[in-house]
Amino acid sequence: MHARARVDLTFHETIARASGNPVIHRMFTAIQDLTYALMLRSLSDREVRAAGEPVHTVILEHILDRDPDRAREAMRRHLEG
Repeated sequence: MHARARVDLTFHETIARASGNPVIHRMFTAIQDLTYALMLRSLSDREVRAAGEPVHTVILEHILDRDPDRAREAMRRHLEG
């Protein structure tokens, strides 16, 4: 579970860095420990994990398609869970 949480954390941190917005990246860096703890809790729940993991693929696809509006919306839905 810790390995999955680290991958999840890296996914979100990479997106924050790639945003090009240093404030967003710094804010995410500041809350990484809290975020990691929340990820561990979420990953321990099969239903939450099953709902959240496929969204990463959708977010990444929109980023690779250079569609910021759809990527933003997918990330918003993911974070609101």
